[in-house]
Order: sequence, then structure tokens, then C-alpha cells
Amino acid sequence: MQKEISKKELYTSLFEYNGFLSIHQFYVQVDSLKTLLVKWGILANNKIFTNREDKKVLKDELKDEVNRLISITDTNNAWLSFFLLNKDLGSLVIIKTINNKVLENTIYSIHNIWAKYTFYKGEYEQLKNVINTTKERSKLRRKYERLMNFWGNKKLTASTHHGVQKGLYTIVMEYNGDVFVYQFYISHGEDINNVLKLWPTELRRNKAFLEDEEDYILLEQKIQREVYQLVPVEGLINVWSTYFMLKDGLGNIYVIKTDEEVMVEE
Repeated sequence: MQKEISKKELYTSLFEYNGFLSIHQFYVQVDSLKTLLVKWGILANNKIFTNREDKKVLKDELKDEVNRLISITDTNNAWLSFFLLNKDLGSLVIIKTINNKVLENTIYSIHNIWAKYTFYKGEYEQLKNVINTTKERSKLRRKYERLMNFWGNKKLTASTHHGVQKGLYTIVMEYNGDVFVYQFYISHGEDINNVLKLWPTELRRNKAFLEDEEDYILLEQKIQREVYQLVPVEGLINVWSTYFMLKDGLGNIYVIKTDEEVMVEE
């Protein structure tokens, strides 16, 4: 049985095609997954595809109902679909996203916090490595260290989950043409980055995603050393990202705060 959504809701789409991943958000009022997919198709033809032939193929497939959104196993409000465009396979993930204007404003402030932290950390590291220092340089280094620590604490506070109850988050990993999706809950005050430490265990259960054991080891080592840090995606609401490097190249990680209250069923 389908539950009708009475107002426009926020959705985040991640589309991997021909080695590129595009991420967008859109508001839409839908009462079925079919309608949701059609609405995404309109967005894709306006913002993602530039090739006229790709646009035509996508439009025809949606019109003929060749494609459909399928609920991703063991997830809430996360769906998957595939498209065959010019003999290349494209994969689409759509996630119903928490739309919270307070959090939206917080995200934009996080960008300022992160920029200041990064700046002062860079200045501090540069002065710290100077061998022949002067009294003025030492004073400036201590100043940058204080500011780095100050904005570092601000950054930690801004990246924690705020809410009375546990929050549902969806992590999407794109690597070497494959997409892996997993969901997790975190508690109030918990750092969102903690998910990166729990996540490799789930990757190991999906042996088809990373076939090389060395990739698992490398990923786990870097995560334990906190090499990767999630940062908010500018212009999007409740979406964070980071990237990583493995043997076959660059991969992307996106974390989306997921709305689990209203579900559009198949």
C-alpha cells in the first residue's frame, strides 16, 4: 500500500555514469516511486545530461517505463535504478533527505568554520617546521596554534548529530564504477565521522565491491588514522562528503541525513 506525501519533500540523487558521479537535490510531491523517477528524469535532462542522444534515450525509457526504482535491501527511503545509455550503464540512487532549515544554516556556517580551521592549521604547520625561528615567528606560531585549536573545537561541535533521538544516515560509496549503499544510526552528540570507522566492516561483507584484500587493509588503516574527514557539500542540505585513494584510483563517499518518517513504497 502506498502512502501519499501531502507536501513537497527533499530528495538527494546520486547518478554514476561513464566514470562520473553527479549529486543533486530536488523538492517534489510524489505518491509513488514511478512519479519520483519521472521527476528525477526531468532534473537529469535539465542539469545532468548535455548529449542530445542521452536525453532522448532517457526520456524514451522513462516514457516506456523500462526503468523503475527498487528499494535497496536493508535500507529505509533509499532506492536504486539502472539506465543503459550509449551502451554504458548508469546507476541511480535516490535518498529521501531530512529538510531542516536550521541545519541548512548550520551547514553553511560549517563551511566558514572548516575554512578557518584549515587556514590556521596550514599556517601553524608551516611555522612549526621552520628550524631557525625568531621571537616574532614563535609568537605568531603560538597564536596560530591557539586559533587552530579554537576552530578545531568548533568544527567538531558542528559535525555532531543534534537531535533527541538517534538519527538515520545513509552512506554512499562510489569507486571504480561501483556504488555501495549502507545506513546507520548515530546518537545525539556523536561525531558523524565515527561512521567511517564502522563502515569497513560492512564493506567486507560485500566482497563483490572491493575484490582486493589490500584495499580493505589500506582503507581501514587510513580511517583509523583519521585521514578522511567528512565535510558538508556546499549548496546541499544535510549532505557531507570525502574522498579516498585506493589501487584503482579515486573514490567518493557521501553521507546523507535520511528522513525515515514517510516512505514511498513500491
